[in-house]
Amino acid sequence: MFFAIIFLSLAALGSYLFPAWSWAAILGTAFGCVAMLRLLLLLGERQGKPAEKSDPS
Repeated sequence: MFFAIIFLSLAALGSYLFPAWSWAAILGTAFGCVAMLRLLLLLGERQGKPAEKSDPS
């Protein structure tokens, strides 16, 4: 839900700031920004976790 709100906000902001752009360009740019943010969060989450050691006990 968080990413949907960001996507809709970016689409609304893009249509306001760039009225000459087509809707396809605005929505594609907004989707690209949200996808990049999601990938950055995913990679940052994986790098922050310590390596798990198997405990035999």
